[in-house]
Amino acid sequence: MILSCGTLSYRQESLQRALEGIARAGFQWVEIGCVCGYCEHITPETMDAADADQLEDQVEGLGLKIASIAGHVDLKYPLLGKGAEIARQGFDLLRARIELACHLQVGIVNTGIGATQDAAELETFYRDFDDLLQFAEQRGVKIGLESHAGLTETAVATLALCQRMGRASLGVNYDPGNVHYFTGLDPVADLAACRGEIGDWLIHVHIKDHRGGKGTWDFPPLGEGDVDLPAVAAILKQIGYQGPCSLEIEFRGPDSQDPSAEIIDRGVAESFRFMKHLGLEDVT
Repeated sequence: MILSCGTLSYRQESLQRALEGIARAGFQWVEIGCVCGYCEHITPETMDAADADQLEDQVEGLGLKIASIAGHVDLKYPLLGKGAEIARQGFDLLRARIELACHLQVGIVNTGIGATQDAAELETFYRDFDDLLQFAEQRGVKIGLESHAGLTETAVATLALCQRMGRASLGVNYDPGNVHYFTGLDPVADLAACRGEIGDWLIHVHIKDHRGGKGTWDFPPLGEGDVDLPAVAAILKQIGYQGPCSLEIEFRGPDSQDPSAEIIDRGVAESFRFMKHLGLEDVT
């Protein structure tokens, strides 16, 4: 498995500072954050080829390689009753992320998608999403569906969506901390429930802890929360997973001030040691 760290853990610091902290902790791989309105270390929709090359040089200058892009955008239309123009904007932003990944030869762009209860709206979404997946497939990029509220809130639900879409450019980005946060369910039981099938679709994992009950925003350094991460790691080994395992620490909510970069550094370094202890071997 590839041990990676998301720059999202340093979402209120500069990209350079995030990369420096990640490299010092011992990571060799990084997940670049471009989550709209939350962690915009890069904005692919404004970048040209020279900007992409500069990003690659910046990352490589610290001895790092890009494992994936955290490219979350709002694809909730018409899932929250917004207009078609919002949907188009979201899909266009994801296309820009896919184009950037293609240029950088990065194979995975992660995103969430939202949910709806209206069957007609959902069918429209499926058609639009299939077009996006075809676009990604033509560029050799996979979309990782992250464990978020709605259609992808569990491994079982995300696997069902992947199987329904049936595209080689689609896969699961499993996040045990998010499953615990959004549903209150045990992510170990969730992952175990589909261990026989998910191996064919699992392309990315967020190694992320969660502390507290459903809806409590507290994603501490690994080993300080309620998720049984050794059991998660055991299942990953059982199914032969060999993709990126990307660390995420989210100390406080979206509208809060995160701790200092030095405190984040300690959490990232401690979590890297925890990941090594879990036996998630780094691949160089």
